[in-house]
Amino acid sequence: MKILLRTLGIVAVISFLGFLSYGIYKKKEEKSDVKKRIESLPAFSFNSLKGEDITRNDITGSLLWLIFFHSDCEYCQMQAENIGKTINANVLHIWMVSPEPVDSLSAFSKKYKLNGVSHVKLLNDKHDAGYHTFGVTSSPSSLLYSSDGTLIKSYKGVVKMETVLKDLKSASF
Repeated sequence: MKILLRTLGIVAVISFLGFLSYGIYKKKEEKSDVKKRIESLPAFSFNSLKGEDITRNDITGSLLWLIFFHSDCEYCQMQAENIGKTINANVLHIWMVSPEPVDSLSAFSKKYKLNGVSHVKLLNDKHDAGYHTFGVTSSPSSLLYSSDGTLIKSYKGVVKMETVLKDLKSASF
């Protein structure tokens, strides 16, 4: 009986370790897939506050700073304040994307004085492309793309506009 229990214990430990190893392997594989996928701007579909479909084709030929956020996130609010203060940096399009309802995004836009600024758009991500397509797991997270759709840099957390402009200058197009 002791031998049977010991054998079952060893099998259980080995099975558990195998399960953990497989989970780690799958997670690394998934991260690698996302990294490859976002090297160039992938296909996506967001909605504007007016309900229009916004896709990759709507940004062709322009620099894009794609920011994924949540309106109740304190760091995301800091990011919006930073953008609002440096609104004259219109060398790139800034798309702020959230899965929240359009009315919440409209209120957020008004609060941080982002509405009516031509190069800043707040977009609804009703299909959760931030997670599924871009691999975003924290807020704010952002991706900076060149005018040909090549990823220049990815960021996690609040990023100052000066940092983004510096990264644009140092990027070789």
